[in-house]
Amino acid sequence: MEALYMLIPIAIGVMIIVVIAFIYTVKSGQYDDLEGLLIES
Repeated sequence: MEALYMLIPIAIGVMIIVVIAFIYTVKSGQYDDLEGLLIES
């Protein structure tokens, strides 16, 4: 049971870091599909 008191905050911290990294990559254009746009037009 004591392990949960340590693991839950660590899991929440890792989740926050992953969400921030994902938002950063989306805003920086990492997932833009440039080739798909060329094929359709």
